[in-house]
Amino acid sequence: MEENNDLVESLKNIDYQSKKLVFLSNTFDHSMKVAINLFSNRLSDEDFLIDQDEYFKAQIDADALLNAYASLIDYYYIFIAIKMNVPEHLINKVQYKKIANNLVTKGMSWSDFISNLKSVIVGKFGEKYSFWDEHYYIWAEVFKKELVFWGVFDRNIKPYTEEKTKDGKVFITPHPLIQEYYSLTNFLHCYRNGDGHKYNIFLELNNFLKHNRYPLLQYELHVLGDNTYAYAFYTIKKSDYKMLKDGILKTFAEVDFNVLKSALEHVSKDTGTFSELEMELGMPILTIDKSNGYEYQGALYFYLSDVLISRKSDSISINSRDLFSVSGRLVREIEKAVDIKILS
Repeated sequence: MEENNDLVESLKNIDYQSKKLVFLSNTFDHSMKVAINLFSNRLSDEDFLIDQDEYFKAQIDADALLNAYASLIDYYYIFIAIKMNVPEHLINKVQYKKIANNLVTKGMSWSDFISNLKSVIVGKFGEKYSFWDEHYYIWAEVFKKELVFWGVFDRNIKPYTEEKTKDGKVFITPHPLIQEYYSLTNFLHCYRNGDGHKYNIFLELNNFLKHNRYPLLQYELHVLGDNTYAYAFYTIKKSDYKMLKDGILKTFAEVDFNVLKSALEHVSKDTGTFSELEMELGMPILTIDKSNGYEYQGALYFYLSDVLISRKSDSISINSRDLFSVSGRLVREIEKAVDIKILS
């Protein structure tokens, strides 16, 4: 990477925030275990006196970890702005933007959008078109719009060029700035085949915490076979769904309980096909614990992009411990994108 004082300083900030994440993860891991032990002892002994300060400490640590996680992404986007030569007077406007299906579907379901687009794609690229031709054909204008907003791309320039072979086959070559934007941000994208859903779940949760309410930590013990499992869930009540911004959390909080249950039943059959709900949303990311099923004491349990979610008729909950692995994955993806080891 070319030496640049602003870039070096930005990387130092990312390194600081990454180390802060590790510290706060360890802190929350300890306070959560203390709180779970208190909760477990209270269930087995009604006379057991609970130290409410320990619960409060775990809640504070959970909130702090969420904030630090979101801040790391903010720091990373400032790095991207500097690397892509965003003008100084516009740098403060650069922030994470969720790249999701709704930016291209314009209110249509994903299944209808793809159905309508299929003939256009085949007509343009032929039956055996490449993933990348389709990808940039759909998304390049979305990337361009963001870069125009950042002041680094001319709105009059096409985001890609088309090359036609002698047999009439068309190939797309993205503009270098479009390709650079994609390479730096793709792991956070939330479209149908994007890997960013796991990161976005906790970003949406932090936004809920920052602007509206705090997601209460609630504890659960599950007896499954001969084993007992303890969980600490970030929980949002149905009465507070209105405080969630549009996104994956709000989608799965508000989807009809029985529709979701039907989708999980389909997933459990392992047919090799996506459920109707996944097809409708364009989010083929539902999985379940096949050993223990998807229902426990009237609640549904499933994974969205490897994050454990609990859904009841009156709440949605997110496994707080999954923030540890998602944070670690985030740091590794940033390291890969900037090609520098952050945490040693």
